[in-house]
Amino acid sequence: MAHVFIVSPQTFKVHLEYMFAGTGSGDDSVDFLFDDSVNIRYHTEAKLIGMLSDTSRIRVGDKIIFFVTGISKFYGIFEAESPVFIDNDNPPYLNEELGKKLFYRIKIKPDIVFKEGISEYDYLDSLEDLNSPAEMPWSLIYRKLRANRGCTAITKSEYNLFFSRLSKDNIEIESSNGFTFNLENEQIVPGIFSEYSGNGAEITDQLVLKMIGKDNNNHAYEYYLQSYLIREIINNNFLMEPDEELVWIGNEVSCGVGMQSIDILTITKTANQINVNILELKAVYLDIAIMEQINKYIRWVLEYFIPTIREELPIVIKPYLIGKQYSNVDRQIERNIELLGIELYRETNEILIKDVDIRTFIFEDNNINFNRLDNED
Repeated sequence: MAHVFIVSPQTFKVHLEYMFAGTGSGDDSVDFLFDDSVNIRYHTEAKLIGMLSDTSRIRVGDKIIFFVTGISKFYGIFEAESPVFIDNDNPPYLNEELGKKLFYRIKIKPDIVFKEGISEYDYLDSLEDLNSPAEMPWSLIYRKLRANRGCTAITKSEYNLFFSRLSKDNIEIESSNGFTFNLENEQIVPGIFSEYSGNGAEITDQLVLKMIGKDNNNHAYEYYLQSYLIREIINNNFLMEPDEELVWIGNEVSCGVGMQSIDILTITKTANQINVNILELKAVYLDIAIMEQINKYIRWVLEYFIPTIREELPIVIKPYLIGKQYSNVDRQIERNIELLGIELYRETNEILIKDVDIRTFIFEDNNINFNRLDNED
């Protein structure tokens, strides 16, 4: 899959010379992840953990694209060479050269590097060679409308559109010595490779411990749950069968101009079918009203997302509802989801919508454990 990092001309130059990509937020710090005594405002904390979620999607081998602000052009194409790591040094490595704090980072390497970039109009707005506006790169368009653009996952069809437009009449650069960015000509050019020698910390048990602390104090922590589950899906195949392959994963997937977003959306594949998995997360006890929200997401997936999946295999939509081990919902929640257990036929493709798979979680011995609803008493 592919991801787009938003950078400035200055930071892009450093990214190319040291072969890494990163994201951050002004002068904010991530010390709170490693030191519980550090106080941080809720909205800042949620924003920073959201950035961690964005970058945690990236797997080694994924395609990396850069959008350079100020000149409003997309450049590429590079490849992720490491999972996300955190530079929590004070100041972070290359902070002076970058001109800003970028604490969530990945290492990259060249894939197919083109000299010129393409304009925002050429990629996001142009209808050239498209059959309809539905084929436009809506993942980026919606993220731009929400002003939430640090690191965005794009779909396979959106990446293919980008590659087609970037490579047209462009020059591929091959350089064994590295790359840099010519600020005057706004071009990627051969440069001198500088070895990345900064430090990096992994996030492991901190996310669970943070959730436990907030749960004990009745504080919100859904953003931590999202970040944790993304890592579980990437690293431990959470909710996947042994024969399933993770093809694509997105978080806060915008589904319409109403600014609603799906917490986690994944595409998985078996030999026989494509699964589109909708994960709705709640760090509270579950409520039946959530079902209507899931219904809206299913409609959007049917009408806007599935048409971008150009596969021959049958497609199955699998909605998941994940929340705290409930107290007052009991099995009535199962009797209110008949609407979702239906088959829909669109054109020549049969699309099966599965019943909602309900999982609840509980904290035990500094761990988080998940259970299916039908396995509970």
